Amino acid sequence: PPLAARGYGGFRSYARVIISYCDASAFTGDADAPVWIEGRQYWFRGRRVLQAVVAALRLDHGLGLNSTVVVAGHSAGGMAALIHANWFHQQFSNVRIIVDGAMFLDVEEYAEGRDQTECFRVGYDWWNASGALSRECREAHAGRPHICLL
Repeated sequence: PPLAARGYGGFRSYARVIISYCDASAFTGDADAPVWIEGRQYWFRGRRVLQAVVAALRLDHGLGLNSTVVVAGHSAGGMAALIHANWFHQQFSNVRIIVDGAMFLDVEEYAEGRDQTECFRVGYDWWNASGALSRECREAHAGRPHICLL
């Protein structure tokens, strides 16, 4: 049943769209070429996926600049919602961001003895993530722009 029929108020008129998590880069990946890791080929193009979803929402479903949109995510999806919050605000005039469990701690022994920051440093380069992160954050962390992913 519609949300209004179930007693939900504020969000009842909002469109609901689920974008499945795709490339481990929080939708920041914009690589033109694959990355080879231990003999396997990986493509990191999550940013392009996100842009295509928003384009489809506009063209196929009538959402426009004046649409009201809620962007929500859990864990890495929550991180993606945070990272792209400003971009979503450029796409739609009224955006609400809901984040659940998107805290990534900088601790040792995260993966094969590397700390969280090291994992994001490597990922930042693999993913070609710079274009998805705000210029302000990248400039504030010159020489360490991967920190903007944490």
